[in-house]
Amino acid sequence: MTRTPLQIPVFLVCWVASIAAMAVPVANATPNEDKPLNGSFEMIQVERGRVLNHGYFSFNKIMIIDGTVQGGLVCYGGQTTIRGTVTGNVTIIGGMLEIDQTAEIGGKIVTLGSPFVGPELPVDRHLDIPLKKPFYPGEIDFIEKLKRSVARVIITFLFSGILLFLIPHRVRQTGLEIRTDWIPTFFAGALTLVVFVFCFACSTIFFGYPVGALLFLVFALLFLIAGLFGLVGVLEAIASFVSRFLPSGWSFIHALFLACILFEILSLLPWLGLLFQWIALALGLGGVLLTRFGSNRDWFTHKKKVWLG
Repeated sequence: MTRTPLQIPVFLVCWVASIAAMAVPVANATPNEDKPLNGSFEMIQVERGRVLNHGYFSFNKIMIIDGTVQGGLVCYGGQTTIRGTVTGNVTIIGGMLEIDQTAEIGGKIVTLGSPFVGPELPVDRHLDIPLKKPFYPGEIDFIEKLKRSVARVIITFLFSGILLFLIPHRVRQTGLEIRTDWIPTFFAGALTLVVFVFCFACSTIFFGYPVGALLFLVFALLFLIAGLFGLVGVLEAIASFVSRFLPSGWSFIHALFLACILFEILSLLPWLGLLFQWIALALGLGGVLLTRFGSNRDWFTHKKKVWLG
């Protein structure tokens, strides 16, 4: 295949530009004069009687609102306590929110993976999205871990086999891109992953508005489709490598099943397993991006790429 430079579709750049443009007013809504008076970097307090004529954004801080915030409030992490007035939406992501009975909230309250302490509110006023990890009373024994691993291998193999049966050409092209031009494919996927994470984070800022939830759902759907298709492409590349060492009577389906087992074993390695999963995700996204979901055509000119003999 003709080695082309790393090309990222323009729509990804537009995502970054448009989302960043929307996020600028929120990011600039924290002037130096709003630093806590007690000198503690971890606490930000709006005293009773004080009025902020703008919204507020904080990251991993302790927020105490006794006064008035004329705008929205967006907090990533930390703990937020509201006893005063917030005229806009309140969005808490990965933190904790406490609202006093005397608090006045003019907009909606959105808590994403954040515990909420306060009066019970109707659904149209409070959107709660829990992101709780499964809790296990003790360490999972070996048999339970083995059952989960076997289940993941079977599900992955069935999904990959179905996709390979329905669209074999696209899966093959994606795997071919990954195992042939893996360096540009990795960097393309890593950049795409960064863009997706950035878009996810920015869309959550506007969760109180319909456009925020819509953007989050769109990004989540695109990421899910691209990630799953890229995973199958990575498994195809691994299966092609494994097939070289199999007996002549074995088919590609056998190699694909062994690839699923190998993928699961590598994913279970301490520390290295997480690194392997991120590398596989980057390679998969890069393969999807550079081949346009396995069509092997350019994103805009629709010209088909050819492999040189």
